[in-house]
Amino acid sequence: MATATAARERAAAAGDKDALNRLRGRKPAEETVALATDDTLVQAWKDAKTATFTGRTSKDAATRTAAEDQLAAARAELESRGLVLWQLRNKGRKEYDRVQRECPPTDEQRAENKARGQGEPLWSQDTFPTALIELCTVGELEGVTAADIREMTDDGRMSEGEVGHLFAKAIGLYTGTRIPDLGK
Repeated sequence: MATATAARERAAAAGDKDALNRLRGRKPAEETVALATDDTLVQAWKDAKTATFTGRTSKDAATRTAAEDQLAAARAELESRGLVLWQLRNKGRKEYDRVQRECPPTDEQRAENKARGQGEPLWSQDTFPTALIELCTVGELEGVTAADIREMTDDGRMSEGEVGHLFAKAIGLYTGTRIPDLGK
């Protein structure tokens, strides 16, 4: 790691103007979440994974090969027909702040936090998660609305866990970092 430190020190001493240009040229943070759309294909994938585990312990080479082939076929089928890739992108601080302002906490949420001895909530837990997902969605699902997400959750097409996962990824675009752990 001394090499990386030395390189940074040399660049700083030389007035590394390229570093600023590299930062300015950085693209906004992005995340992609794969959501399964066909439970039958998901089950076939799970069955194939189980068969592969069993096949790997078999002494019969044909059994092992058949299990690996089944897994590869199930994965290809799931990836081609059974997944939707939900792409999320950081749209900038102003847009994030706008959505946060549009989703203030309710009086009830404020009172609950106060009763628990917690600080003022930053947003409404009922509306902000889906509004932020709406803001961040790009790609083939761009245009999905918070109402669409709530409707799919209300009728069971999306689970609270899936919405929670999308929200965690979306908020991570704004609160996370892209600092690699290079060790010491």
